[in-house]
Amino acid sequence: MICHIIVGLRHEGEQSLEIFLEECRRCGIEPRKRFSGRFVLRLPADTHEAATLAAAAHGESLNQWVARILGSALDRPPGKPAWTSLLDA
Repeated sequence: MICHIIVGLRHEGEQSLEIFLEECRRCGIEPRKRFSGRFVLRLPADTHEAATLAAAAHGESLNQWVARILGSALDRPPGKPAWTSLLDA
């Protein structure tokens, strides 16, 4: 019974998303938030130091190292839009 309800809700959600995206196209609206690629991360000084040393050990800047580690944790190649994983769920 619950599975039947979930399947129905997923179907309704897919239809709603389809309608939403169609309306965005019709009105010339970008349906996804644009991200700058920048964010501020605050962490303890010893973690900052350890991350900087790890990056240097890999021959990378701290930014390159963090971007690579985050991309790996998200299990997707750099540049692949994050929202595409929502379609696989």
